[in-house]
Amino acid sequence: DRVGVPHQCERELFFVTPKASIKEVTTFRKSLMKLLVLLFNLKPSAGLAFAVACGLSESYGAAARALLHTEGADRSKIGNFLGQDFSLCLLVRFGVLDSLPLLCTGVISCLEMAFARIQLPEDMDRMERLLHAAALVWWRKHRALSPSMLPPETTPESEPPGSNRELVGHALLQYISSAQVLAQLMFSTVMLHCVIHGDGTGEPGEMSYESWTGMNKGLEDINKDVPEFVQRPIYDAVCKKFSPELSVVMTVGYSPTPSRTGLMQSRLGSDSSEDELLPYGQDRRTPASPSDADTDGADGNAPSAFQQIAQAEGWVQLNCHLPIIGSAQVRPGSETLGSDHQGGTDPPAAGEPAMEALRKAAASAGPGMSPGPPESGWVWASLCSICLLFSSLPPGRALQGTSDLAAPHAVVDVRLLHVIDVDRETCSLTVGTFSANPYRPKAEGNHDDGRAIGDIPVVLQLGH
Repeated sequence: DRVGVPHQCERELFFVTPKASIKEVTTFRKSLMKLLVLLFNLKPSAGLAFAVACGLSESYGAAARALLHTEGADRSKIGNFLGQDFSLCLLVRFGVLDSLPLLCTGVISCLEMAFARIQLPEDMDRMERLLHAAALVWWRKHRALSPSMLPPETTPESEPPGSNRELVGHALLQYISSAQVLAQLMFSTVMLHCVIHGDGTGEPGEMSYESWTGMNKGLEDINKDVPEFVQRPIYDAVCKKFSPELSVVMTVGYSPTPSRTGLMQSRLGSDSSEDELLPYGQDRRTPASPSDADTDGADGNAPSAFQQIAQAEGWVQLNCHLPIIGSAQVRPGSETLGSDHQGGTDPPAAGEPAMEALRKAAASAGPGMSPGPPESGWVWASLCSICLLFSSLPPGRALQGTSDLAAPHAVVDVRLLHVIDVDRETCSLTVGTFSANPYRPKAEGNHDDGRAIGDIPVVLQLGH
């Protein structure tokens, strides 16, 4: 309801800071960071949720800002995600752009700064949302400060004859009536760059200055245009050189320069231990079988996007229709987890650590097609560092009928699991959670004897 709200009022973003579900991860931060980047490249929203759930970042916006400066994060995935029309994307893109030093920039320099590590999406709606957010952040930053608080800027009067530099900072602000006008001018600039340079590999295109300014007619008002001394330097600068930040097509081999990424450095994973090892002293993934050593799966693709960091992966079965399968038939009780054993793995000994037992159980399953339909409880399990992740398909596989890739939709902290029982006759082991752990407060009358609760046991079945 905007009745009675002044026209110049702008929305203020507010959200409650989420709390981490998986705690005390300092020792494993380095390996979790590798998992985070892979997960983000598969499904950005899941990656941000994972970063917050594991305590790698205090908020979704902070996680996105840190990922911009983390090696391996996909620029195109970041751009496509931030440009979506979801409330989370709105909060994150404003948080990311607000952290950039956009003061004293012009149209082109603002675009280069804002999209140095964010690939402009080809989808026009998503691109428009990103450009509007950049323009609004630029507008707010300059409106909030007095010109006397900033260094001297270029103005048309101060420029020497023949100079053709774009206006920046408050010199530009005085000729732009609103953030919406600036956003439209930015959009027009990106479109001009696409016509002239494309992806930067072909022959330059042509578009006259008159044609481009004709597209910008009436940006300020019906009979009012953006001044020519604002538009002309922008046109000349775009025609003069190719800028990968303004390209909407992925630029192969592009690496943003430090001057365009600002002074903000990633703090995500900065407290990781240099001597960190994977669980139980594993410094790299050892193939559980000869088939796991291959890089190609049954369909010619890599078995999983987590192959290089996972201690074990494979198909498992949950026979009681758990929420992690996505089934609507959710009911409390025991959970049965099974995997088709292909030989070579001995039944686990009683009292064996849960993480090692899970690794041996999952290692017996191959990377091929699912042994059964999801309705029967078959899911893909990946043991990565201290996390056991569940997916409908091996992570990275293409989902049928869409362009999306399979990504984990559930995660369990395996440090909270404990081997309750071992049945050698059925080759199965039952895993539960500890009654006393650092994350669960003690209930009244609860005896802290260290035994597993067993309220929702997980039974891993190994075939003969």
